[in-house]
Amino acid sequence: MIKPLATKCRRYNTNLAEQFEKYDTSRNNRLSAEELRAALARNQITMTDDDVMMIKEYFKNKTRSDQISKQDFITLFSTQFDRKFDQNAARKSLSDIKMKAEELKFDNTRL
Repeated sequence: MIKPLATKCRRYNTNLAEQFEKYDTSRNNRLSAEELRAALARNQITMTDDDVMMIKEYFKNKTRSDQISKQDFITLFSTQFDRKFDQNAARKSLSDIKMKAEELKFDNTRL
């Protein structure tokens, strides 16, 4: 959940300090997973209950709290995550799947 959001923040050059201020509806200078969920929902991004629990655990592991400060938020969403897959292998697999689907479609037209 964090990785795709951080990627979008970087891609669109998001002002993370401003985003934090908008998201921190309790105005306690801490952001909870629930506040993040509500903010994302306003932007048509849905978080499941499991996502919220995962974010809370992530916050606890990183900050020893189920909420994060503005600086932790900025650091978290500025993080560049490493790709965990080989892009060329993924493209080849996708190509193989498409080719197999075309073969199956062709076989079905012969029946």
